[in-house]
Amino acid sequence: MKNNKIVLLLAVVLLLVKAPVCAQQAKEAQGASSSVAATAQPPGESSNAKRQNADLEWEIDRLNAELKEMYAKHLKLLQDYQRMLKSPCPQKEELYVELGDAYIKAKLYAGAISAYEGALELNPRNAKAHFSLGLLYQQHLKDGPKALVHFKECLKSEPEFAQKGDAEYFIKMLEKNADFSDPK
Repeated sequence: MKNNKIVLLLAVVLLLVKAPVCAQQAKEAQGASSSVAATAQPPGESSNAKRQNADLEWEIDRLNAELKEMYAKHLKLLQDYQRMLKSPCPQKEELYVELGDAYIKAKLYAGAISAYEGALELNPRNAKAHFSLGLLYQQHLKDGPKALVHFKECLKSEPEFAQKGDAEYFIKMLEKNADFSDPK
């Protein structure tokens, strides 16, 4: 009920802003129901007040319907969002990996690390995220130890990974060219 009063007030304010009328005509449009007040007016103004009253009622109905529609739409969006948060979404981790790839293309490596780690938070066994992090650390950040960890995790997570041969090659190359592969 309180919302209806607010909508009514907003509609009245809106109409007063759009089509200003004098204070007397506004009073008549809102509450002139007695025939005495109507007969005291000149005939042109009485029909004008009735027309304005009808316009106000139409505008209030329109705004009320629009408000209900907006409320329903936002309520549905909130419910959908809550459902998404409660249910696992397999596309989320893929989106993080794609975002990481885009960051690499833009040479924004910190953003790429963040995106790939986001995918790994959702699924620590995401082979593509591990492989991409391995490439990032090896090729762009020149951090062999971190690259090696991610290439190994990639193969451990998904032994039949599509780029298994590349991961194995990078592991051999990194282990051959560095002392960090077997800490003592």
